[in-house]
Amino acid sequence: AVCDRSLLIGYAKDEFTISKGTVRKAVEDIRGNLASEMGARFWPKRLGRLLPVLVALLIILAGFSIWIHRGDILKIFPGEETIRLPMPQSKETVAVPVPERKEPSLFLDDQVSIAGLFKLFRDRDGKDRYADDRVHVGLFPFSTELKNYTVFKKPFRILLDDPEPSESPGTVSPGSPSDTVSSPRYLLIQEITADGAVVIDAEGRDNRVNRAFLESHQGQRVSWVYPYENKSLTLVKGMIGPSIAKVQQTLRQIGYPVEPTGIFDDPTFQNIKKFQAYFGLKPDGVVGRRTKALLYQVSK
Repeated sequence: AVCDRSLLIGYAKDEFTISKGTVRKAVEDIRGNLASEMGARFWPKRLGRLLPVLVALLIILAGFSIWIHRGDILKIFPGEETIRLPMPQSKETVAVPVPERKEPSLFLDDQVSIAGLFKLFRDRDGKDRYADDRVHVGLFPFSTELKNYTVFKKPFRILLDDPEPSESPGTVSPGSPSDTVSSPRYLLIQEITADGAVVIDAEGRDNRVNRAFLESHQGQRVSWVYPYENKSLTLVKGMIGPSIAKVQQTLRQIGYPVEPTGIFDDPTFQNIKKFQAYFGLKPDGVVGRRTKALLYQVSK
């Protein structure tokens, strides 16, 4: 190998003799080639073994670096933004408060109670019953107590003892402590029941109330519609006639021991006085307009 190399070197230099320098050069070239061949064979094998290790080290270093700087990395990539589609806006509705419907009052003023009282009279006794010119219809006032008007049979109204204060100015003298007047209140009774009464409200509807309600809303002034004749006779003891028999029948209906004979006898006279005394009238035994109106009220 050295001779061949020496010949090649000499040939390249156009030398016909092989000098020591040429031989030395050939030896050095051969040594260099051997080293190169050995390196070429050795390093690929070593690199093949080291490459997976290097890759693993790089992965570990990269992961460690990411872990250390994870806070900065998260700042670079902000969280996902939620895209919200605009919702269709409904038209703004203004809530209008619905006023509460108040129940119609049972306590009536003077005009409403009178109108209701005459309506009840017409509905009960009929429009044509008193078409006779001799018969008149009027409002009859009467003072009595609760125990007395619980036996009434016809519609009537009660003037309550506790009037309702009103803010409207009235006939108040200057310098008086209050500029308000009291408005009278009435209960319009259609009928008395076993446990109370049927009261007509401001809208004309029936309302049943118990006895306790009547006791807590009392009044000593009552009134009702009474049909009468202008030339109505005052009935006294000793008289005879259909009018006497009618009075006797009414007394008998409400529990007085009177026979409807049509004669104003002494038993009739004595029971008339008892009737008058019970309802607060003068017990004189004379059947005048007030006694007749009261007999009409308690009769069926």
